[in-house]
Amino acid sequence: MAIPVIFDTDAGSDIDDLYALALILRHPNLELLGVTTAAGDTQGRARIVAKMLRLAGRSDVPVYAGIQIPEAIARRGVEQADYRRGLSHADLVQAGDPESGEEYGDAAQFVIEALNSAASPITIIGTGPWTNIADVLRSSDQRQRSMIDSIALMGGEIHMLHCEANVRDDPEAADQILRSQVPIFVGTWSVTRQLYFTMAEVEELTENTLSPFLRALGEGTKMWWGKGIKQKPGPVCYDVVPVFWAAGDRDEISCIGLKSLPVELEGVHTRGITSTSPWQLMAAETVDSTSTEYVAVTNSMNADALKKRYQELVFDSPL
Repeated sequence: MAIPVIFDTDAGSDIDDLYALALILRHPNLELLGVTTAAGDTQGRARIVAKMLRLAGRSDVPVYAGIQIPEAIARRGVEQADYRRGLSHADLVQAGDPESGEEYGDAAQFVIEALNSAASPITIIGTGPWTNIADVLRSSDQRQRSMIDSIALMGGEIHMLHCEANVRDDPEAADQILRSQVPIFVGTWSVTRQLYFTMAEVEELTENTLSPFLRALGEGTKMWWGKGIKQKPGPVCYDVVPVFWAAGDRDEISCIGLKSLPVELEGVHTRGITSTSPWQLMAAETVDSTSTEYVAVTNSMNADALKKRYQELVFDSPL
C-alpha cells in the first residue's frame, strides 16, 4: 500500500523542489494527497506547482498556498519582498495558462482537514521553510497530530558551521517542529547537496523527451540557471533526499539519532543555526527509522546510487 504524503514546498526559488515533486509523482511507494506552498509569494509558487501537476496529468492533486511571512519574522520588520529571494522560474506560468489567474486556498486548513479524514497516518515532506508545518502543529488537536506518521524535512546542518536557508528563514518554526515529539527526519545541507545533476545532463535528459512535464522541468532549470546560479554545477537536489527517505528508500542514506536538535533564535550571525554538542554526536547511534525518541539526521549517503535510482524512476519512465 502506497504511503500517503503531503508535499510542502517553496517551489519557484531553487529548482530542486520541482525535481522532488517529480520523484513524489513517480515513486511507486508514494501517494500524493496535495501540495502546499511556503514562503513569500506563495500564490506564485502554487501556480508553478499546479502547472507542473497539469503537465504530469495530475490535476487531481489539490494545491494550496501557505503563510507568506511568519509572524515572528514580520515582528522583526521584514518585508515580503525581503523575506525570500524572487521566483527564479516564474515564467514557467504564461498568461494563457489556466493557472495564471488562479488563487489558491489555505494550506494549513487543507492539511488539518486531510488529517481529519485520513484512513491511515500521513507523512509530510517539507522542502521549504517549515512555516506551514509549524502552523499545522499549532492549529491541530492531539488526534489530528496523531495522524501524522512522520515529517521528512530538508534543512539544518550539524556537520559544519552553516546557517541553512530553510531553518534560517523561519527559526521559530524549525524550533517548534524539532521539539514537537513527532517522528522527524532531517536532511542536512552538507549531505543532501552531494546529489546533483550537471546542466549538460539535464539538457540530455529533457530536451528530446516526449514528456511535457520533463520538458517544462528542463525549461525551468534553464530559467533558474539563467538567474546567475553559476556557483553550482547544475540543479543540486537537496530536496530529493527527504522524498527518498519518506518513500522507504533508506539503504543509501545513513542517519544518526539525536535526542535534541536545538535552533539558535538570537544573535546577528548565529540566528537560524542548528547545533548539537560534539559529545552528543559521538554518542549518537546510526538509525534507519524515525521515532519520537530522537530526530533522525543525515550523516552520509551514497549519492551515486540515489542519483541512479532517481534517473530510473523519473527520466527513464517519464511522466
